[in-house]
Order: sequence, then C-alpha cells, then structure tokens
Amino acid sequence: MAELPNDDSPWRAILPNRFVNRNTFLQMAWLIGAAAVSGFLPACNFQPPPRTTDTQRIRTRAWRQRPNPVVRFDFGCARSLYEKQTHPRILLGPDDLERLREECRSGPCGVLLERLRRKVEPMVASVLASKDVPTFMSSRAGQRIIGGLDDLAIVGALDDDKEALEAVRRLLVSGAAQGGNAEVLVAYDLIQPWLSVADRRLVVEQAVERLRKCHEMAGKHYLLGAGANHGMTHTLCALLWLLAIDGDPGAPSLDAERTALLRDFEAALYSGLGEGGYPSEDMGYGTLMASRLAMTATALRRAGLYDAYEKCPRFARFGRAMLHFVQPWGEFLSNTGDHSDDFRYRERALPYLARHNNDPTLTWLTGTLIHPALDKKHRDIRYPVSDETRLSPGFQVPTSAIMLMALPDAPLPMHPKLAGIPTAFVDRDRGIVSLRSGWEADDTFVYFDGSQRPAGAQGHAHDSGGHFSLSALGEYFAVGPGRYGIEQDQHNVLLIDGRSGRSTDGHWGASPHQGRLIDYRPDPFCDYAAADNTTQANCYWSFRHLGLVKNPVPTKKASDSERSAEAPDTAPPGYVWTVDDVNAANDFREFWWTLCSDPGNKIELAGDHAIVHGWRHGGMLRVHFAIPSPDSYPKPHTIELAQDIPRSSSYKYVSQKEMELKAFHTVHHAVYFRPRLIGKMKGYNGRIMAVMVPQKKGAPAPIVESLPTLEGALAMRLTFPLVKDTIIWAYSHQLLEADGIRARGTWLVVRRQRKDGRVIARTTYHADWLEIDGRPYPTTSIDSSAIMRKP
Repeated sequence: MAELPNDDSPWRAILPNRFVNRNTFLQMAWLIGAAAVSGFLPACNFQPPPRTTDTQRIRTRAWRQRPNPVVRFDFGCARSLYEKQTHPRILLGPDDLERLREECRSGPCGVLLERLRRKVEPMVASVLASKDVPTFMSSRAGQRIIGGLDDLAIVGALDDDKEALEAVRRLLVSGAAQGGNAEVLVAYDLIQPWLSVADRRLVVEQAVERLRKCHEMAGKHYLLGAGANHGMTHTLCALLWLLAIDGDPGAPSLDAERTALLRDFEAALYSGLGEGGYPSEDMGYGTLMASRLAMTATALRRAGLYDAYEKCPRFARFGRAMLHFVQPWGEFLSNTGDHSDDFRYRERALPYLARHNNDPTLTWLTGTLIHPALDKKHRDIRYPVSDETRLSPGFQVPTSAIMLMALPDAPLPMHPKLAGIPTAFVDRDRGIVSLRSGWEADDTFVYFDGSQRPAGAQGHAHDSGGHFSLSALGEYFAVGPGRYGIEQDQHNVLLIDGRSGRSTDGHWGASPHQGRLIDYRPDPFCDYAAADNTTQANCYWSFRHLGLVKNPVPTKKASDSERSAEAPDTAPPGYVWTVDDVNAANDFREFWWTLCSDPGNKIELAGDHAIVHGWRHGGMLRVHFAIPSPDSYPKPHTIELAQDIPRSSSYKYVSQKEMELKAFHTVHHAVYFRPRLIGKMKGYNGRIMAVMVPQKKGAPAPIVESLPTLEGALAMRLTFPLVKDTIIWAYSHQLLEADGIRARGTWLVVRRQRKDGRVIARTTYHADWLEIDGRPYPTTSIDSSAIMRKP
C-alpha cells in the first residue's frame, strides 16, 4: 500500500480543517473517497485520451511532481520552433502536445480535458450549423465562442477532433483574427499544422492588419501610461500576434515591430505592477492585466526573447501579492479598487509563477479562488462565461485550454499556513497594506489603503486614503464600494462635516488627488500602518493610523511572564484599532467616523458602542470609541452613533434604476447599498480612537472602556476572559500614561493576564522607555523610515 501523507503533505492543504490535526485512517479514507467521487479519469490504452461515461469505473491517480516537465517552460525552449517556422510554439510545442496527450489519460488533466470536451461540444455544433459564420461571430453567442476559441483548438489538437478543428478554421478564416485577443492567436498556433497554405495566408494577412492596428492604437505616447489597461491590451495583443505569425507564409518582416513591442512590454511590466508585485489598477482591472502580462511573459520566455520571470522581480512577486489579499476562508480576493474582486484568467499567471518560484501556495490560490465572482444574472456579457472544474473538495480550476497546459507541472497545492507565509504585506508604489492575524479561516484580515496610484496607471483612482476593509469569523464586516464609488464618502474614512473632501458632482471618473502611505511596521503582536489623506480631505491635515492586534505565538525561549496561558478557544480574536488626527480649519466641526458593511449585515446601535451582525455565520463585530476628555477644549467633544445607507457617488453616471436592478446580495463588484455605521463626533479636532473586536456567536463579549489619560492622548482597555489589553496613543507630546503604564513614545499596546497581572505581550512605537505597574520593560520600537524607504 502507498505510504500515507504525513503531517507536512501538501495534499493536506486542500483537506477540510477537521482532517488537518493528525494523520489518521479516516484521513486516508476521505482522500481516496474524495478522489473517486471527484472523478479523476482512468488510464486507457488507446488514442486519443478517452471519453468517460456515467457507467465507467474511474481509476484515480493524484497528480505528482516529476523530474521531467510535461510542457517545457525554460528560457529559449521554443527558439528552434520559431527558427524552423514550426507550430504550435507559443505555450507548448509539438513534443509538449504529445506528452500532454499522454498526461490526459488519467488524473486531474484527464478530468479537466473531459470537462473541456463537454464545454466545447455545443460551441462546435453552433459554428458548424451556422450558414453565415461572419454574421454569427458578431452575435452574443458568437462572441462568447471566440472568447473561448483556444478551448475548441486544444480539444481539436489533443483528440484530433475533425469537427472542432473545422469549427476553429471557419472562425479564423471568417475574420476572428481581426478582432480577437489571446484566445484567437493561441487557437491559430495550435491548429496551424491542420490549416491549408491558403488558409494560413488568409489568417496571417488578417493578423498583420490586427497587429499593426493594435500597435497604432496603443498610441505614440504609450510610455506615459504604460500601466493603464487600454494601451496595455493593445500592446500585448500585438506582441502575441507577432509571436503567432512570425515567419509564416505571407508574413512580412516584423523586426521593427518586435523591437518596439518588447520595449513597450517591459514598460507595461514596471508601470502595471508595483514594487511588491501588486497591480497598479487594483483588483479586477489590475488582476486581468497582470494575467495578460503573465501569458505574454511565458510566451516570450519560451521564445528566448525576454525573461520577465528572472529580469523583473516585481513580476515574479505578483502571485504572492495576490495571496496576501485572499479572504481568510479562501474563495475570493478583497475588493480594493474600481472594479471587482475577480481574478479573470488566473490560470495564465498563478500556475506558471508557482512553478518558477517553486511556490505551492500559488497552486493553492489557483484552486481556492472562484470565478466569476458576480451573480450569473449580472455577469458582464462581453466576456466568456468561465466555468470551473472541481478537482477535489475545495479545489477547482478554470475549465480552459491554458489551465490544461499549466496544470501538470504546477507544484502540489499547499495552504499558506502550512507554508509559513508571513501575515503582513506592503506594496510601496501603490501604497497598500495587507495584515492578518493568521491564516485560519476564522482569522482577522484587514487591508489598509494609502491611495497612491502611479502616474503610468491612472484611470480608476479613488479618494480612498486611510480606507480599510475588514473580514473576520467568515464575515465581511467592513467593505469597500467597488465600482463607481470614487469619493471619500464611499469609503471607511473620517469625513469632515459628513461630506467628501472633493466632489465628483455625481459623475464617474478617476480622482486626481493622491493619498500617501506614510508608515508601515509589521510586528509579532501589533501590526501598524498610517496614511496621509490631507489632499483628498481638502483640509489642513488628515492622518489615519491603523493597528491589528494579534495573538503572539510564544517561543520556547520566551520567559514565563511573556507566555500566554490561554487556550485557543478563549484567546482574544485579532482585532483592529484606528486613530484619526484631522484638522479641518482650526474651528469647531463635525467629524464622521464611518464603516460600510456587507449588504446582508445588520448594524445595532447599543448606547456607547455598535454591533455589526454578520449574516453568513452569525459572527459579530463590536465597535467602541474614545474621544478627547470634555475639559480639553473650550467646548467638549461629543459623539453619537447613527447609521444610514449611502448612495453611489456616481449617481449621474449610474441611474437609480440601474442601482436598484443590480442591488443583488454581493460585496464583489459595485456595492451600491451598504449599511453604514457612523460615529458623529463634534469637536475642534478630528481626534478619535476606535476599536473593532470580532466576537464569535455564543462567545462572551469583551468589556471595552475609554480610560482617563493625559490631554493630547487617548487610551482604551479591552478585557477578555483571561487577559486585558491596554492601548495608549499620544498625538504629539509622547507621554503615554494610563492604566498603570508609563512610557515615552507614540503609542503602545500591552497585554496582561487578568489573574495575576503578568505581562504576556507588548509592543511600543518610537518609545524611549516603558514601565508597567512600576516595573521597567524593554521597548520594541523600530525605525519605520527604514521600513518605508524603497530599496
């Protein structure tokens, strides 16, 4: 019998949590049964790879790591194919195709190919039944088929399916190459050996016209905006068509175009991705364009023309950047920009990056994500419907030709927790931070937006400086607006007089006002980030600070006084605090602290605090506030809690009727109707501290108190079943004094045992010294300027 997977086996990454604790007989039984049910195909002894029927018994085989790849990926591996004018060559060669055909006899590749066969069968029938193919191509059904033309081609090539090959041929010679993108040129590359010389010349003629038109449409000033999706789309399409037809019958010399397009491609890499690998246009737009960049990068690497995987570190980091924005329970990314949280064409990027970086977490990310995120009823009809093939419980991949090419050589999937992935991430170019308390499904995840957009990728910028989105306990507690939510009042920020600092007057368009990430410090106990959104708030100054308090894991070397005696079920959850510092105009104003939540959640106002009730699992988020003491200013600061439902700031661009039609239950795209919690504070300065504490259904509520402290400072205490935390913030004088703690620094968080007052965790920021209950402690300050400085 084969050896059971050990505790470090990557297959454990796709098992449910209840099977992860120990290697038992039940684990093995579940894995074998799940594999059988999910339909891994049998090994058969005839060509082409077999079709399955409902009555066939399916022999299973897990996909494995192999010393020799199925599809070669190394630099220049297809150079000889280009020199000999041999097809296919872009993503695989003739030998690769033969090995892939063998791989599809069983296992996950067999499952995926069988699903592709079922997917393309009605498409092929529609094309072959059409009496007027050019007219058919202009229809909605025809456009969807063209968007999946590579799927028809891979089935035709692997199965030698004459009908599928003929359907692709008809579409190509009828003009698909004149308007198609990557799917069309990959289809041409795959079936080129089956085309007649006359058909090849016709397609090449169309492709040359398309190539030059795309290059022209990218614009002579392309380099000024090489990270924007329009120009990048044209450039990548032109470059891929060049690779597809170069040297074919009827193709002219394309040396000049090649030189220019390679330069433009490199500009797109550096403009479209930040230093940390995060896409400049955020989720949706940015992930789509990064996927297109990745496909072109793979083709260029194989051709031996440019190796983005080695020469452009930010591109190599893209997959890991996306990993840091996946929800704690998987399935979806976080919606960070002016589109949606989807990752269209993820198979073009993640499996190849996983392979190059030897990063199995990117295979896991490929299989945990679900696309499309939108409800079928409201899916964008300009794009093909991407269905998913389930390879094991909780692991599905796009049913696509490129996924089939990439799947056999991807590393076995591994969950980020098992891989020891850090829980904090920053991209300094985009000014965005991702923080999480851990990699469990119930952990707390928050992203913090500095709202910087590079000049080369303008078009979708929001006034989101200081915005945060928060997920915990399987709930979306704080969400962004997604598409059409440009202004400040669409985001979770502090508003002056309850209004946006800058107005779009109801129109939709990119904000020209920059925010700035000014601080970032990961820490074992409390991560921290800060943003300056003064320009967006249109005031004297406006700063937001955010911290994520986690449960530090005690090490063997930790002293007894620093070890937590808590059991996992009584340990405090990861919680978030914010501190705002806003001066509107040196006078008395009203400041709104805001939190927009999932459309399905309910907000309960409970006196001095609020509770956000999650609809998915019954989790709650308790929100408490601290404001300056009443005698600090000539008129005391006051706060009252309220709630409302803000409308989209692009109400002249998106009609009220359209908003109501698309107000379906989602947080994945344009979140038109979101319940909003408001802390309305009146005072001379927008100085307010908020703590947001997740609470499991049935768990005891924490006791949260605002503590007396010095003027110019704020302090809060959170009491949990076994521990109590103290947070102190000093705005300018650096005097941190409250709850038996004295220190000199910007802020601190201290955790003590309730039973005996022992300090079990602490962190300080820019502190010179620290005393807790009269006892001195070392500080843990870090020079944040060194962290924020670019290499």
